Amino acid sequence: MTTDIYKVGASTLATYIMKLWCRRNWWLIALPPAACLVLAAAVDVKFLLIALMMAFVILPPIMITVYFYHALAPEARMSILPHHTQLSEEGLRLVYEPMAEDIPARDDDMITWSRIKGIKITQEYIAYRLDSGKYCILLIPRSAFKSPEQYDGWIMMQKRYMAC
Repeated sequence: MTTDIYKVGASTLATYIMKLWCRRNWWLIALPPAACLVLAAAVDVKFLLIALMMAFVILPPIMITVYFYHALAPEARMSILPHHTQLSEEGLRLVYEPMAEDIPARDDDMITWSRIKGIKITQEYIAYRLDSGKYCILLIPRSAFKSPEQYDGWIMMQKRYMAC
């Protein structure tokens, strides 16, 4: 089974990864400013300024680091470059398209089922979490399928292969 040619925008992939990171590390974002707000109410109003500095000066560089480390990883090419995906018993084969007439296509990538640590199906995407890292994600948009029947068939086949 094969999808149409698709690619996911870099901002879409970065947003997906950032949401995952924030869900896992919400306490890192919320607790220090919250503690400063409590101290501002109980001890001194100057802690309010510290909470604002944390929110506007310290947290953005942390988010930029997450972006550069995860969303710009070499594995991001699997979602960002134009390609189509083939589903088989061995796994997922990504067949890349040429970027331009004078630029040849990249070599195919093969992702075996053993490399896939989890699958999340959302309204917009099928997200495959790979073993390369916590945030190594392959996104396949729903628009990559010609019809809802093809999409449903893909879901059924991947469930069968992941169960093996």
